[in-house]
Amino acid sequence: MGLFGENPMKGFTEDFVGMCDEGRSIGESFQAPDMAGVANIVVCGLGGSGVCGDLLVDVAKLRVPIITVKDYHLPKFVDEKSLVFLISYSGNTEETLSQFMQARNLGCRVVTVTSGGKLKEWSEKDGVPCVVIPSGRNPRDALPLMFFPLLMALQKMGYGSFGDEMEECKEVVKKMDLRKMDELANKIKNSRIAVYGTSDHVGSLRRMKNEFNENAKMAIIYDFFPELNHNEMNGYQRTGLTKNVDVIILRDKFETEEMSARIEVTKGILEHYVNSINEIWCSGESKLSRTMSFVFIASYMTGKIASLVGINRSSVPFVDRLKDSLKSRTNVVERLDGKMKSETKK
Repeated sequence: MGLFGENPMKGFTEDFVGMCDEGRSIGESFQAPDMAGVANIVVCGLGGSGVCGDLLVDVAKLRVPIITVKDYHLPKFVDEKSLVFLISYSGNTEETLSQFMQARNLGCRVVTVTSGGKLKEWSEKDGVPCVVIPSGRNPRDALPLMFFPLLMALQKMGYGSFGDEMEECKEVVKKMDLRKMDELANKIKNSRIAVYGTSDHVGSLRRMKNEFNENAKMAIIYDFFPELNHNEMNGYQRTGLTKNVDVIILRDKFETEEMSARIEVTKGILEHYVNSINEIWCSGESKLSRTMSFVFIASYMTGKIASLVGINRSSVPFVDRLKDSLKSRTNVVERLDGKMKSETKK
């Protein structure tokens, strides 16, 4: 039975909570290396794998600088004092494999997260700590399997404590009533969408955007407060272009007074220029549970839209076409693998 069969809410919730448990268990068994003297943390990954880094930036709030990189190349500041997480569910993401080669050549502390592929193979050959997760899912659907081990790895390295928050996260998800999301999905299934939220939830915003793109096959815009008040909102003055837009705002009971005021004033301005303004409030007390409630809602709601309009939420034909074309043109993975093998022989 699919996600939206006879009892969709129960099945979807159980699967999500199960992945949270499994992800934590995988993380607990991970043998973390000594990371004394780390000056900065760089999280590399693309798509459903890479968004784990965006969420980590929101949740972890570490004293050392932490950034995400979604590219072929590491930043110039990266060196032997950098901790580099390389995340690729398939293990064959060419951008992430390119960064692996750079990180090893720069002498970085490296941890990989993958279900297999070249990333697992290279990690084992190089003696790089590798968090191995189960295969068989779409990367975006496996987010808890990648994200929770990432948190546990950080905890074992002395960066934060997330155990209690993980338990709360599961309870929050179990109690969520998704009927309102069913209603919103039906309302916006054929709309132009804009998703906004606060700067504390940029990772959740990106995840929501990605889920609309991949599950519901909808191109949307997203931005965050307060930055959008300085540019994005001006784009709504041409009503002919925006009157069919349905706005979704991600809200948090812990948002600051200043941020709440901005959101309310912005709503009052935009309501005359868009089709509707809708709010989705996160649940829970900890930052992790509030973040994961947004992740859960995004996955469910966009999957529901796919079901309502009769499209396959799992397939990504444009991505498949792109990969096939790039393989015939550049064949990055094969070239990198050849280089890795030649260096190993030396």
